[in-house]
Amino acid sequence: MEFLTFDHIEGGGVQHRKNDKWLKSDPGEWLRCKGYPEGFRVLCMNCNWAFGKNNFCPHQPMEVI
Repeated sequence: MEFLTFDHIEGGGVQHRKNDKWLKSDPGEWLRCKGYPEGFRVLCMNCNWAFGKNNFCPHQPMEVI
């Protein structure tokens, strides 16, 4: 549980947190009160970081071209 985080599936998390201080302080409660809207998923911190920086998950095999 300590390594899980919420991910904005289509990106935009930085801007979203800047515009909504409640989301920044308690994202789990924010999601619950909003009725668990679409566009979010739970990822480990490594996957979330990798998707944000490189657009891929290190736990999934890369495509060979």
